[in-house]
Amino acid sequence: MLGLGFRAICDLKSQYHCFTALLDGYIKLGDIKPARQIFDSLRDRDVVAWTALIVGYVRNGLNNDVLELFRLMIKEGPKPNNYTFAAILSVSSTMVSLDQGKQIHASAMRSGEVLSVSVSNSLITMYSKGGSINAAKKVFNLINRSGDTVHKNVDLAKVAAERLLLIDAENNGAYSALANLYSARGKWEDAARVRKSMKDWGVKKEQQGFSWIQI
Repeated sequence: MLGLGFRAICDLKSQYHCFTALLDGYIKLGDIKPARQIFDSLRDRDVVAWTALIVGYVRNGLNNDVLELFRLMIKEGPKPNNYTFAAILSVSSTMVSLDQGKQIHASAMRSGEVLSVSVSNSLITMYSKGGSINAAKKVFNLINRSGDTVHKNVDLAKVAAERLLLIDAENNGAYSALANLYSARGKWEDAARVRKSMKDWGVKKEQQGFSWIQI
């Protein structure tokens, strides 16, 4: 149980904000047991509290607990957000089955959240490690259809393109996107290197949304 001292402190403030601050503090210290006690004591647990505990489990390698908590959140809690999915997928890409990963992806789609590039990167990793290359390509293509998202997250989008090329060295969309991202950062030598790789692989077909002029 929580100490009386903590309860006395929290009684002097907004209890919810006080307890969530304590929850965050315990998580940062890696002290998960009292963090879970605080979480369980909260009457109205919002997405911030759920995600904070999930992140704490991830940081402390409690992967089975992460997935169990996520299932509980889906059943009882608020809708997860991009931060929640990013934490869950960081575990999913390394330890869960592809079917479980697909279920998490489906939950992300049902949530109504516009998936961030970091979440999409995690999905690409999960699908590629699971051998589902076509699914990884589809996720990557969705990233590039959201121009605003890509331009705001150039580095993450670059990681996504590089990651996809590791599993599909002839993916023309990934080459074009990567070259455009380098150009956007003024990295002309890197853009030229990507363009040369495209030619070496014989990748000539253009996809909608990408142009050699941009490269």
